[in-house]
Amino acid sequence: MKGITKFFDSLFGTGQTPQHEAEKPPPATRDSPAPAPPSEDRPESEAALGCFDQAPATDPQDADTWLNKGALLAGLGRSEEALKCFDQALAINPRYAKVWTNKGISLHTLGRRQEAIACFDRALAIDPGNANTWFGKGNSFDDLDRPEEALRCYNQALAIDPRHANAWFNKGLSLANLGRREEALKCYDQALAIDPQDAVAWFKKGCVLNALNLPEEAIGSYNKTLAIDPRHVDAWVNKGVSLGVLDRLDDALRCHDQALAIDPRHAKAWYSKALAEDVLGRGRIAMTTYRKFLELASPQFAREIAYARRRVRELEAKGG
Repeated sequence: MKGITKFFDSLFGTGQTPQHEAEKPPPATRDSPAPAPPSEDRPESEAALGCFDQAPATDPQDADTWLNKGALLAGLGRSEEALKCFDQALAINPRYAKVWTNKGISLHTLGRRQEAIACFDRALAIDPGNANTWFGKGNSFDDLDRPEEALRCYNQALAIDPRHANAWFNKGLSLANLGRREEALKCYDQALAIDPQDAVAWFKKGCVLNALNLPEEAIGSYNKTLAIDPRHVDAWVNKGVSLGVLDRLDDALRCHDQALAIDPRHAKAWYSKALAEDVLGRGRIAMTTYRKFLELASPQFAREIAYARRRVRELEAKGG
């Protein structure tokens, strides 16, 4: 039993990387604002787009018209079309920093990170005091797995706008990925001081607290997440993991059941549930749960798959 408990602790108590937080981790960073309109607003957005379609015919040299049309297309998720508009605007005014920033955001969205950075650099050469441009550049560096350079960009953004909550959040992610967890906690606290209803910031804070072997405090953060977003499946899973580390295994099982009620195909939830059942001596039930995990697990869970297979063999040999 104790051996399994130690394994449970070592496997799930770290929270060092997004892969240990969720089966399908969210994007590593929060991108610069270019959100799609809410579904109920899309008809109005499409109608507005029709108005922009009329405008270039009457004033084809209006850079603002091309910028605004591009921004609307980007918000509708039509990034390739948005890029064409931004290029039209830049052909009219190549020193329009806001257009370079928006082009960088669209390139980033399309996964063209190096080109995005080049656009952000063009914007910053014209207007070095734009926090969102530094923030966007940091996002692209982060997605290229260059966290030190990303940090420098987030620091620049925060020097310009100390209340840029997303810059604090992304800085926390970069620091956590570099193993600088205490600094990451301070960044999440800064983000939460600006927006205390940020469920994901509470979740990420909980992951760092787990990595610092502070499961009680981590549970407090996951509870904050769940008070804001009761369907945050990874918060239920990680709360269950933290409870398991504290040997509160029945409570852990209730959390995993909550997670699986939301997402019945969440492999991590099945795995951590199996571990809790195993430690509680419920071998036959644990064997079934391990098998469910093995049915759903993707290759990224190689260590967990190997352990689950071994435990299934051992439990079968004992007769369940």
